[in-house]
Amino acid sequence: MEILISTLEAEGFFKIGGIGDYVSGLSKVLSNEDNFNVKVIMPKFKSIDDENLEFLTSIHIGDNSKYSDELVNFNLYKSKLGNVDFFFIDNEHYFSDEDAYVGESVYLRFVFFSRAIVETIKHLNWNIDVIHLNDKPDGLLPLICKANLSKVPKFILTIHSVYYPGHFKIKNDDMVLFNYYLGFKWEENSVCFLKESIINSNKLVTVGISNAEDIQTPEKGFYLDKYIIENGGVTGILNGINYDLYPRFDDFDEFLENKRKAKLTLQKKFNLEIGEDIPLFMFCGRLSGKQKGCHYLLGIMDYLMENNCQFILLGDGPKYRQEFRQCSNDYPNFIACIEHNEDLAQQLYEASDILLMPSLCEPNGLSQIISMYYGTVPIVHNVGGLKDTVIDFSKYPDGNGFKFYNYELEDFLSAVNKSLETFINKEKWTQVVKNCYNEDYSWEKMAKPYIEIYNNLIEG
Repeated sequence: MEILISTLEAEGFFKIGGIGDYVSGLSKVLSNEDNFNVKVIMPKFKSIDDENLEFLTSIHIGDNSKYSDELVNFNLYKSKLGNVDFFFIDNEHYFSDEDAYVGESVYLRFVFFSRAIVETIKHLNWNIDVIHLNDKPDGLLPLICKANLSKVPKFILTIHSVYYPGHFKIKNDDMVLFNYYLGFKWEENSVCFLKESIINSNKLVTVGISNAEDIQTPEKGFYLDKYIIENGGVTGILNGINYDLYPRFDDFDEFLENKRKAKLTLQKKFNLEIGEDIPLFMFCGRLSGKQKGCHYLLGIMDYLMENNCQFILLGDGPKYRQEFRQCSNDYPNFIACIEHNEDLAQQLYEASDILLMPSLCEPNGLSQIISMYYGTVPIVHNVGGLKDTVIDFSKYPDGNGFKFYNYELEDFLSAVNKSLETFINKEKWTQVVKNCYNEDYSWEKMAKPYIEIYNNLIEG
């Protein structure tokens, strides 16, 4: 079976968020299946190192020469990650900046990318059986394939988030070029990319079991619920993580000792008071406002500092930068690292005691899964993928974290307080850490439903 995964990001080359981890992890496991030949295709953004890429060819879109080369030409490169072939579409006009999902006339970037995929399929004579789409950028790819390919593949869409559906008004000046990339005439002056991929895909998947239920309701489906239901509903599958990227000790006692040393090293690095009995909290994520619960982190800051806790925050984004920087000035036990730093993120997961994740919504979430793997106990809002993966230790002996159920600051604070009460009791704390340690969210386990879906889609 020939499988092509389309994405704007992939861990190992260019990553903004969870989709990058998802694509690299899933493709790696799928490539181990005897009957699967897996390819990934993505843009070549400026930060991707040319030295690791092999130039293949240059391709021209369409047969019209009235447009400048930068609008209709692209170079094609190839690389490998494990057993998976990665292909890169290089066009400096559309892929020169690194904020892949936003920008003026970003809809032109999306349709250019989709048309370039189709032209690559034609130029290299690929015989693709399934194209796996990821969120809004691929929204018009099924229609472009139907208009420009003699053999149209099946389409699987993974909905990572309905909260950013890619609804755009098309500028009048962009309409002709927009249609040129499509290869057919778009009749409306607006487009919703995620809606189009939902109604034109053969199978819908989303990241998280609870999220699958949520996005089929008017309250949380953001008007896309009716299209999801009309197209047969959506299957929820939890994300896995690539454990190869996160080495740890197999023996639990060795693991605990390493975690203790990592904590002391991190405290020293940031000039914090050194002591294994001082609770060390962390946050790692995008500073995007209420969706990630940044306002609640600020809301409990006084409480944490008054209780001699330490807190290291790592993240970047459009909001709350100044507020967290100010907290870093006001509180010696609070460290704000306003940046994207994968190495530091891993150090935080490995060394911290408690992860704070008060997200208003979280379709799947990876931070809580990575933190549990490293024995860092998550405190989460009981929603979406956080609901699916975290068991409340204050209610169940096999719990792997703490939850708050009403989205209120007082409830979040109560969960934090329960974690601190447990932290003081070393026997109980070791048990909840061990419960985290024993969880298995490997892609080898999580990919099994995908393998079944691919086979059923082709056999059907």
